[in-house]
Amino acid sequence: MYEDFKVGFKTTDKELNKKYGFIPTKGIKTKRIDSNSKNKLEAVVLINNIIKSVYPNHINQATGYVEYVGYGENNQEFIRENKSLNEVYDYDVPVYLFECVIEGELNYVGKLNPVKQPYYSEAPNMNNEMRKIIKFPFMIKGYSYENYIDKNSFKEDVDTTKSEHKKNTNTTAVNGYIEAKIAARNPYVQRKFRNSLLNEFNSKCAICDINEKNLLIASHIVPYTKCKDVDEMINSNNGLLLCANHDALFDKNLISFNEYGKIEITGNKYLSTALHELLHIAEDTEIEDLHLNEERKSFLQRHKVK
Repeated sequence: MYEDFKVGFKTTDKELNKKYGFIPTKGIKTKRIDSNSKNKLEAVVLINNIIKSVYPNHINQATGYVEYVGYGENNQEFIRENKSLNEVYDYDVPVYLFECVIEGELNYVGKLNPVKQPYYSEAPNMNNEMRKIIKFPFMIKGYSYENYIDKNSFKEDVDTTKSEHKKNTNTTAVNGYIEAKIAARNPYVQRKFRNSLLNEFNSKCAICDINEKNLLIASHIVPYTKCKDVDEMINSNNGLLLCANHDALFDKNLISFNEYGKIEITGNKYLSTALHELLHIAEDTEIEDLHLNEERKSFLQRHKVK
C-alpha cells in the first residue's frame, strides 16, 4: 500500500486519511492493524508544516538528520500521538515524512529510521512562553547516522551538555549535574572518548601489552562525580586506555601514577607480592612520556588525592 510513497510523490491530508487509512490528526498520523487503538501500530506519517507551525522541527536533507517535535502546544508528555510515536523506537514500524510547502499539498520526503531515544527539550509556544517539548530523532533512509555522528553530533552533544549544565547550575546544581552527566554519557560521546584513547595508545593497555580491543577500557582518571564541568567529563586527557584488570585496580585507587608517569601501588595491604606478578605491576611500571602532557598530569594528580 505504501509503494506510492517515493520521492516526487504528492498527496493531501484527506487522501492520507481516506485512501491509506491514517487517523485524521494534524502532525503525527498513526495507523493500526485495525481501528482498535490498543492493537499493533502498522505505520506512522509525520507532517512538517513549513507554512504554519508552532513546532520547531529540525529537518536537514543534506545530512539526513531529523528531529521531529511531539504533539502539544503547551508542555508535552508521552501521551496520545507522542505515546504512539514513541512505539517506533521499540518496534519495527515504518515512519514516513511529508512536508507541507504549499497549502493543502503534502510532498513526500522519505522513510525515517529511529536513532537515539526521544528526549525532552524546551521551546517557546505561540505566546513566546517557554514550554517542555519532546524531540524524536530520526535519520532519513539512505543516510548514515554513524557518518552524521562523526561529523556533527559529537560537537552538538557537547554544546548541548555545556549549555544545559550552565543553565541549570545557577538554579539547581543537582539538576544541572544530572543533565550534564546524561549528555556526557551519551553512547556516541562515549564512543568518541574511547576512540580517541584507542588511537592515542595504539589500541594497547597503557600498563601492559594487552592489545585485544574487547579487553580494553577507556578509563576516566577523574570520575564523572568529581569532574568540575562537562569539558572534563569528555576530555580524552582525563582518560587512560587500560585492560580490564588494570582498570579495576585504577578505579579502586589500588594503583595510581605520579607526575612522571611512574606507578604508585597504593593498595599494597590488599595486594600480595604474588598478585603483583599476576597483575603485571612492579615498582618500575610507568606510562610512556609521550602520553604525559600537562593536562593529563593535572588529572593524575587529582586521582591521587582521596
